[in-house]
Amino acid sequence: MAKSRATDATINLLIKLRKEEILKSVEAIKRLAAEAVSPPTPKQLEETLEQLRKAWRDLPDNIESQRLTQQQASAEISRIKQSRESDRLRERQLKSQERLEALRKAPELPDGVYRDPKSSKIYKVKKAVHGSGLKVAHQLIIEEEVSVIDNSNRYEHDVIKIKKPVGRFKYVGLASKHVTLNWKLSLEEAKKWGVLYGVCCNCGRTLTKEESIQAGIGPICAGKDIW
Repeated sequence: MAKSRATDATINLLIKLRKEEILKSVEAIKRLAAEAVSPPTPKQLEETLEQLRKAWRDLPDNIESQRLTQQQASAEISRIKQSRESDRLRERQLKSQERLEALRKAPELPDGVYRDPKSSKIYKVKKAVHGSGLKVAHQLIIEEEVSVIDNSNRYEHDVIKIKKPVGRFKYVGLASKHVTLNWKLSLEEAKKWGVLYGVCCNCGRTLTKEESIQAGIGPICAGKDIW
């Protein structure tokens, strides 16, 4: 039983994809010629481009002369699409590697606490424990915690609600995307912030001891070598 010829729609799609491949080759050749240490002569470049232009002009006739079946044309279309997806994946991987290499070569931010002067957001910067080993940032989020105390035996009011600030750190990604070196807090600046908010900007805990509340930071965090 004879296999059916490819439909016009399938052939037209195949021609379109092949033409796009030719255009991509033209762009690649021009780019390589401009970047090459020993570029081709203008005549050599023009001869190469003319071959591609001829392939473009002759493409419809060449495909028609192959008398492709529907199965063959569909397989060729699938091959082209898969090849493109592989190219895109390689490009993404290459760009990712280039960005990672650039970050590794960039001046490293020291561990510590940083404050955005515009938004007043607090970030804690430290080296990632797993994976890249790059410096990452965690943003300090301050929330209000309500504690309910039953005082029915001692006071007229049965219940007293006590509100206190509680901090938690949220991972936000690479430190270099969120902070700059001149935002780093000194110990004195960290203390002033702690007095204002009642939370340690290094660990995020609520300051509860009187000496820590007055200092704006606890003794353990104050003794860290990040200031």
